[in-house]
Amino acid sequence: SFQIQEEILLLKSKLDSFRKLDDSLRVTKSASSKEFADIIPTLRLLEISGNATAPQERGPTKVKAKPSAPRLPYFKYISEAGIEIRVGRGAEDNDELSCNPLHRDGSNWWLHVAGFSGSHVVIRSSDDNILTNFKETVIDAALLAAVNSKANQSGRVAVTLTRCQYVTKPHGAKAGLVQIRGDINTINIDMRTDLKRLDRLQKQP
Repeated sequence: SFQIQEEILLLKSKLDSFRKLDDSLRVTKSASSKEFADIIPTLRLLEISGNATAPQERGPTKVKAKPSAPRLPYFKYISEAGIEIRVGRGAEDNDELSCNPLHRDGSNWWLHVAGFSGSHVVIRSSDDNILTNFKETVIDAALLAAVNSKANQSGRVAVTLTRCQYVTKPHGAKAGLVQIRGDINTINIDMRTDLKRLDRLQKQP
């Protein structure tokens, strides 16, 4: 029809204008040049706006939180001799502390209250004569074993001392249950007379 023919002619005219505009833009050096000023009427005729879409403003940069340190299966204390003492947090943690080489050496010393459930304790020392050379460290560790147990907290408590290499986990045993195969020593702790020692240990950061 006549209307369709008019629309086709209009589209051809616009297409021709776009081609001329393209040729003009290729030789235009900047928006302030004379060449650009000459093509402004054509831009208006073709309803082309020179306003670019404003870029969206970015929000404040998020600061990535530092990854937290991995949870350890023990609490850490330091004796007056500067020796580290590790105290298991719970039953499954006790297994990790006592049996995983990542947390103790076979030659380190291991403690646990005799006859009661409680935390496993490791002294990070391999001194063969620890009872002589670091007696106070052994008492610190034995006291921590006693305090973190179900033993009587107002009397004397017997604590087993042995090498970590003698402590093994029986197959299928419940969490925290281990067996000892080797030489053991017994350290007797009086909970009534070691309050100052306990206070010093518990005040550590």
